[in-house]
Amino acid sequence: AEYMGLLKKRRAMEVDGAPDRASQITVERVRDEIKAGVPADVVQFQKTSADSGENGENEEVWVNWYLHQKGREFFCKIDEDFFFDEFNLKGLKKYVPNLRKVVCYILNVEQSDSGDEEMGESEEEMNKYAELIYGLLHARYIQTSKGMKQMLLKFQKGIFGTCPRVMCEHNQVLPYGETEEPNVSPLKTYCSRCQDIYSPSKSKYENIDGAFFGRSFAHMFVLNFPLLFVKPKKEFSGSMFGFKIHDSCLNHPVKLEYNPMTRAMQHISRPIPKFEPKKDLATIRKFITNV
Repeated sequence: AEYMGLLKKRRAMEVDGAPDRASQITVERVRDEIKAGVPADVVQFQKTSADSGENGENEEVWVNWYLHQKGREFFCKIDEDFFFDEFNLKGLKKYVPNLRKVVCYILNVEQSDSGDEEMGESEEEMNKYAELIYGLLHARYIQTSKGMKQMLLKFQKGIFGTCPRVMCEHNQVLPYGETEEPNVSPLKTYCSRCQDIYSPSKSKYENIDGAFFGRSFAHMFVLNFPLLFVKPKKEFSGSMFGFKIHDSCLNHPVKLEYNPMTRAMQHISRPIPKFEPKKDLATIRKFITNV
């Protein structure tokens, strides 16, 4: 905990505009300032050689690259301090072989030797693990106050799109995931006006995992910003010859007394009368006599 506090203090100095002084506080110096016997399970970070001399411009190269990919407009940039809280990483070890290495890969920092076995994953596999961990952390981050503010800016710009339902009158939607488990369901969009979910209108969002946004964000966003969702739900009502159709007619269709098709079917289904010679001949003679 003390080690993490010193690292956060160094980052605060960089934000305050003291890069020269912060660059002097290296990982080795921090390690000397604390007492001997640092626990092996503490993740130890060290700035890469590529970052030295550039004042930290490339500190999060993978994150910047990932967020600029096609179809990543819904994602926001996770604050770096969010990765250092072990509570935020709880339950993610089961998805990757080495969570520490993946986090270091995302933040573009090198992990010092802490006794763990080296992983021989390729660059493609590391990108796959990094995308998975970043997405699952993203679902947790957007539920915080900082994440909510970033998603609010995207919502105000209309990045998430509008509801395809005509009666919602282009009401803006929110990203929604049907489950918290990855690789189960793709991304959906939630409309707060009709309270239904839809598939994204653009094909570039079809491959995004719904677990990267989760089931809670959309409803939490509506509760935090209720003034943005004041339009009531508008139902469709049918009419016939200018008169509104009553609901009872739609649920229980009324049988018309005169139905030409029914009358025709009745005539067709009637049995053919038998021919009776005596009765029929008498009727014919009577008809001829009268004529």
